[in-house]
Amino acid sequence: MYQIYNIASLTYQEATRQLLFYIVVAVSAVLILISPLFCLFGFGEEISMMREVGLATITFAGMLIAILTASVVITNEIENLTAIMILAKPVKRSHFIIGKFIGIVFTVFVAFVFLSLVLIITYWWKEGLPLIKNNIKEGKYLNNGWLIVVDTYRFFRTDIWLLAKGIYGGFLQVAILTSFAVIFSTYLSLALSGVGCFVILILGNISDYLYQPLGQGSSVILNILGKGFSIFLPHFSFLNTSSLVTTKSALSVNYLFVATIYSIIYIAFILYITILIFSRREIK
Repeated sequence: MYQIYNIASLTYQEATRQLLFYIVVAVSAVLILISPLFCLFGFGEEISMMREVGLATITFAGMLIAILTASVVITNEIENLTAIMILAKPVKRSHFIIGKFIGIVFTVFVAFVFLSLVLIITYWWKEGLPLIKNNIKEGKYLNNGWLIVVDTYRFFRTDIWLLAKGIYGGFLQVAILTSFAVIFSTYLSLALSGVGCFVILILGNISDYLYQPLGQGSSVILNILGKGFSIFLPHFSFLNTSSLVTTKSALSVNYLFVATIYSIIYIAFILYITILIFSRREIK
């Protein structure tokens, strides 16, 4: 465990030293801050569009950070033979892979937290603050100023809490994609790793739609292919909660719990495959 912690810590430090990390975070933060301008012509759906743009920006930024970081801390170390010095010590290859994955995920988590705060502030400025100002104009708080605190609490308990659930769903998607970024980075370059991750992202979002026509076909091969898509491809549509957040639909904690368990099991499976492949690779 100590070796995994050291590798994860060094991975995080290396990732946060990269200029690209701050560029992606800064550009994403600016896009979230100016997202209300994009939604001026939403025809009554401005707030829903702002939520959707904000969630999509955070998730996409997390994916970029995961892919770029995996390339820097895994691909470059293998190509520069830096990994040999690490693995020459009493460090198992399984610890190397797990430590790298945890370090990348923690880097993504830090970016998610910062961008989430930017989105919450933007959303409060666009939706919550005007509500309070309107109540002040109507004289709602003249007799009881504590109602401002109550209304603010209700806004955070409903709208912001729902927004946080959507952000968490995006984080689970990025965590699964990070496991693929790790396995691709052990063999592929940055460009090919990025292409592979985006292919997985696309297939994962349409895996349910692929399974239905293939799995219900009369051909045995198509049935097997459909079941293969259903079993091995990640079900990102199940984890994509942004549509539920945008429409303010019910999003229970139980749903997120099941999504978390699914993500952990799927990530463990991908990392297990990665360790099996990496343990047989000769680094030279």
